[in-house]
Amino acid sequence: MRRIVWPAFALLALAPACGDDSNSSDEGDPIDAARVDARIIDAVIDSSTVDAAIDAAPMIDAMIDGSTPDASMPDASMPDASMPDASMPDAPPAVTGHLLLTEVKTVGGSEFIEIWNPTTATIDLRNYYLTDMNSYWRLPSSTAITPVASDFIARFPVGATIAPNAVITIATDGVAFIAPTTGFPTVTPTYTIQETTPGATAMELVVADAAGNPGLTNGGEMVALFFWDGASDNVKDVDLFFAGPANITGDNQFAAKGAVDGPDADTTATAYATDLNMITPMGAVTDGTAPSLKSYKRIAKETGREVQTGMGNGITGDDETSEMTVLTWDSRTLPAEYTDATPGVIPTIP
Repeated sequence: MRRIVWPAFALLALAPACGDDSNSSDEGDPIDAARVDARIIDAVIDSSTVDAAIDAAPMIDAMIDGSTPDASMPDASMPDASMPDASMPDAPPAVTGHLLLTEVKTVGGSEFIEIWNPTTATIDLRNYYLTDMNSYWRLPSSTAITPVASDFIARFPVGATIAPNAVITIATDGVAFIAPTTGFPTVTPTYTIQETTPGATAMELVVADAAGNPGLTNGGEMVALFFWDGASDNVKDVDLFFAGPANITGDNQFAAKGAVDGPDADTTATAYATDLNMITPMGAVTDGTAPSLKSYKRIAKETGREVQTGMGNGITGDDETSEMTVLTWDSRTLPAEYTDATPGVIPTIP
């Protein structure tokens, strides 16, 4: 494993997530960045999974801490205050957070996706969608989206809600999810994408492969939770995750968004903001003991670990494609590998 020197914001964000505050004392001594780098980076992640994050880190660091990006960076130019419409609001609107993906299981028939509501409000899910298709952002367009094998876009049914500090579990296959030997026979999924089971509610398949059998690719692919009001040209990213190793490309990887004309009265297409598209893949859940029982789990929130300028494609204006998921999700640490899945368990995330 090679040694990586992380940007300052990444090191400071990672340290508390690891649950070890031994770098500080009762007298308030500052964190020794060199020791944090040596101990945490070597112990937590394989550097091959974070090259994309490292490459983009200077720009992310600058945008998160509020400083102006270097002019040599892509898209680093800022509007001149003298230009029309260059003024900014006095203060951003109050933001109370949004739903988060907190667990994803891709290996085995009992795969599932879990969503957590960290806010203090009950959220109506009717206009929320779940997908593993990288062209999901084209949903408002009248142009048909052609899925590849097993891909899907699923919408939550009428009346679906999620309470504050609650989780919902979406099984891709309800029968396999509760299978006695390979699934979770004592857990009932909240929703299912196919083959529902007693106690679970079927989601609405908006887009699916004609051959059926929608589900997640065992080798890994992107997962997106997004919002669309049914009228706007653009959808809003809620949370994104990439479950799988770095060699996944093509339809299973994130794709750049273009301009879309939705079902509104005009015929003018609306462009999305430019995404950084720097979410890095995780390690493959293919080795260790009983990989079919393992899952990826969120261990930290996004604050300080993604670009949150209010000008992104996220539901609260964040750039959800910039999340440093190697810091906010558990990372592959051999020989321990990932841990067994825990569907239905509310995560303890500071």
